[in-house]
Amino acid sequence: MKDILVGFYNLAIKDFRDRGHRIEKLADERLKICHDCSIRLEKEPNFMNCPACGCYIPAKVRSGSNCPHNFWP
Repeated sequence: MKDILVGFYNLAIKDFRDRGHRIEKLADERLKICHDCSIRLEKEPNFMNCPACGCYIPAKVRSGSNCPHNFWP
């Protein structure tokens, strides 16, 4: 839960210093994977929550947590 709260913070307060750039770069890479996720496309293609864990994807990709299906590197 703490990781997702950090993800919401990172989503709301985009810090464009060095750490912020790394977070956004990682988020972009993760969003591309989520966008093409066969599980998400099959269950909820237009919904912004992960069907596996229920987390809000824009916050999840900016958190320290992992993909429940280990799709993220």
